[in-house]
Amino acid sequence: MFVIAILATILICTFPSRAETVEDVCPENLINSTSSHFKVLNGTCYQFVKDGKKQYWEAKDKCKSNGGQLAMPKTEEINQFLVDSLLEFDIEDEVFIGLDDIRREGRFRWIDRSYLNDGNRFYHNFAGGAGVNRRTRAGRDNFNDCVVLKPVKNEWYDLDCRRDSFRLLFSWEKNRLYICEYTKDDSD
Repeated sequence: MFVIAILATILICTFPSRAETVEDVCPENLINSTSSHFKVLNGTCYQFVKDGKKQYWEAKDKCKSNGGQLAMPKTEEINQFLVDSLLEFDIEDEVFIGLDDIRREGRFRWIDRSYLNDGNRFYHNFAGGAGVNRRTRAGRDNFNDCVVLKPVKNEWYDLDCRRDSFRLLFSWEKNRLYICEYTKDDSD
């Protein structure tokens, strides 16, 4: 029994368990914002924007201007965390995530430039008939390029988000909420 107590003490001292908080990880200039909620998972800060819907391009630029990027739920754990958090914050609207196939139809790429189907890592949560599950006819253009997460259904959908002048003139692209992610800079 004594040996177990000593080993436990050594482990606790060697590997201190300290939960990372919003204050530890999230950008200081953002955490007091009333238009967002913040949560941390595995050293990454997630900003759930509840006010200020934007088009995909604007959301992407807004995250980047604050030192982050649109959230990338590359694992089931992260996806479920985002869904649970959105529902906890009473956000039931679809939100932009950092995944699109703008450059090449059907070849989805994360905002960090890694591909959805990148070797062994191939988690996705597209609804049937959406994204990688979509069947398009040869020669038919498909402009559903930007991916949203629908928390109530816990599914991803790809939507039309072309940025051509005609669409922008008439604002056909629907503005949506979005999630940004930030990682703590190692130099801090």
